[in-house]
Amino acid sequence: VDRLRGIGFLFAGDAKAALREATEEVWETRFGELKQYRNEHGHCNVPRGQGELGRWVRYQREYHSKNQLDQAKVDRLRGI
Repeated sequence: VDRLRGIGFLFAGDAKAALREATEEVWETRFGELKQYRNEHGHCNVPRGQGELGRWVRYQREYHSKNQLDQAKVDRLRGI
C-alpha cells in the first residue's frame, strides 16, 4: 500500500478526500472573486454569462434553494 501511495496511487477514500479538498479550494477562489465583484459593482448579481463566476453564483443559489448549501457557506455569502 505504501509503495502504491508513494507513486501517487489514490485509493477510493484518498480520491474522495482529494476531490473534497479541490472542491473547497474552488469554492474559496470563487468566493474571493465574488467579494471582488461586489466591491467593483456594488452588488452580487453576477450575470450567468460572466464566465466561471456567473455559473458558480447560479449554482450556489440553486443549492441554497434546495437546502443543499452548508449553513456556514450561506452565512459567509450573506456577509458579503
